[in-house]
Amino acid sequence: MAAGKGGIGEDIHEGKRTLMVIHSFLHGTPEATKRLKYILSLHTHDVGLIREAIDILEASHSMRYAKEKAQEVLRGAWREVDVVLPQSIAKAKLRALTEYLIDRSI
Repeated sequence: MAAGKGGIGEDIHEGKRTLMVIHSFLHGTPEATKRLKYILSLHTHDVGLIREAIDILEASHSMRYAKEKAQEVLRGAWREVDVVLPQSIAKAKLRALTEYLIDRSI
């Protein structure tokens, strides 16, 4: 979970049920799922708890799963865009930006 507009762990602080969280609920251990649900319910800013939640997401391979899904969606989107937009510098820059946004550290 990279620092974005809200900062590191902002989705955890807000208790959001993101793709990563749902994947972790489905693929994590019952103990990890219970703990993650509890941390999300706290809406905490505690760095230790946020790190623990991130560790749970990593242990269930949920961050990797979300990145793979994002790459899949991006590939599909570019198949559509490639048909309608001619090659250009702007298109190349847009492609580079979209790839960067997914490849950066989650």
